[in-house]
Amino acid sequence: MNYNKELLQQNDEYAECWTKTDEHKIIGLSKVSINTTEECLTYCIESKDCKAVDFDTKTVPPCWVQTDTRLNVAKSYLHKAKTVTDYYINRQCIHKLKIHDCWSVTNMHHYPDLEKVTFLEIESCLKYCWEQSKCFVVDFDENTEPPCWVQNISFDIRKSAIKPHPTATNYILDKNCKLPKIKLTKSAISSFPVDQINGLVEY
Repeated sequence: MNYNKELLQQNDEYAECWTKTDEHKIIGLSKVSINTTEECLTYCIESKDCKAVDFDTKTVPPCWVQTDTRLNVAKSYLHKAKTVTDYYINRQCIHKLKIHDCWSVTNMHHYPDLEKVTFLEIESCLKYCWEQSKCFVVDFDENTEPPCWVQNISFDIRKSAIKPHPTATNYILDKNCKLPKIKLTKSAISSFPVDQINGLVEY
């Protein structure tokens, strides 16, 4: 894999979004052909429905990730497993960090020709745009109901097109942030908070 060097340096921040539990695993994860912890966790970050990773040193490859959204990956579903380290990700935390790093914000301005969508909170509005392949512009206008406006067709984004507007805040997404170039470093992984769990079922 080739990773953007600037993003690689930034992404130690993602360490705060993970919780690590030694010698435990979740039943029902899917094996992925990845051999390092860093790339295994990165794979999960880049898969929007993934919240759990198991890294099992006894299996080849050792990387197991959540691919089924119906699977319950809460801490109460962990089972003891000596060769496995379980990682749980707070996806809301990841999203907030991406918003912080990736959006250019201009207060009291708007971008013309956006489409209104039914989201009432700015976090939901930005998340919706993030998940649409053609969306890189958002307006959040507190004077409209709902206040969320997004790009729904492809067009060249020009900052010169932003116009003053008394009740709107404009957000423009850095296109590079949607590319799968996130990677966690070993130093970041070693700083994950560790859950101490006792009395769980041996599997």
